[in-house]
Amino acid sequence: MRSVILLCVALSGALFVSSALAGSPTRDRVPIGTVLAVIPTESACPAASAGVRITDVGGNLTFTTFVTQGIVSVVPQGSGFEVRAAGTPLWVFYPGDAGPGDTTTGRMYLYTGLSWATQDASQTNLSFASVGRAQDVCAMIA
Repeated sequence: MRSVILLCVALSGALFVSSALAGSPTRDRVPIGTVLAVIPTESACPAASAGVRITDVGGNLTFTTFVTQGIVSVVPQGSGFEVRAAGTPLWVFYPGDAGPGDTTTGRMYLYTGLSWATQDASQTNLSFASVGRAQDVCAMIA
């Protein structure tokens, strides 16, 4: 499951590479009835167990894309990894992961600043720390 979410994040980032390189958001008109996003949140945000589905139902809609920006490095350390991030990365914490909030549930945070974690071979966060601002994404979509 962790690999699937990481892959989705990587693919969504690749789709918007041109806007990230341009340094400003893109604005596109959206045809009526278009499903803009389906965000499966059941693993990371238990309160939003059905996920979030965003659909245009009519009117003049412009979709503005903002891309999280920053640098993430993954450094092998013994039988695990050290993950370092700077900029505005989205961190997904699963039940049992060290990090902010209740470690018995899943949670997502958008950070601005520096953040880092040590992980075991299965990508479970053993420790997590950050300097900067954190926004609770689960609270935003609940």
